[in-house]
Amino acid sequence: MSIHDQTIKQLVRNRVHDLADMVLDMQIVQQRQAVLVIAPGGISLKKEFDDADTEWFYALLPPSTTPDRALEDLEEMVSDVRTRQGQGGDL
Repeated sequence: MSIHDQTIKQLVRNRVHDLADMVLDMQIVQQRQAVLVIAPGGISLKKEFDDADTEWFYALLPPSTTPDRALEDLEEMVSDVRTRQGQGGDL
């Protein structure tokens, strides 16, 4: 595995950790409900655990997509969540 591939995979893990930290912040500091679901094919952020209709953000994860594409999608997801938090959106 090349250094580039290793770096991309580590950055993907870092973005997933960023999202987990944001959800913890929402629940503990902001007293808002949010659920982060990490599954083999993707990651999603939604309001309630058992309600698929409340999914706000979703990104595919490897092996369902390439690591480079997963990183792009996760960075966009992190940015969108931060923007929504800053606007005081229902998240």
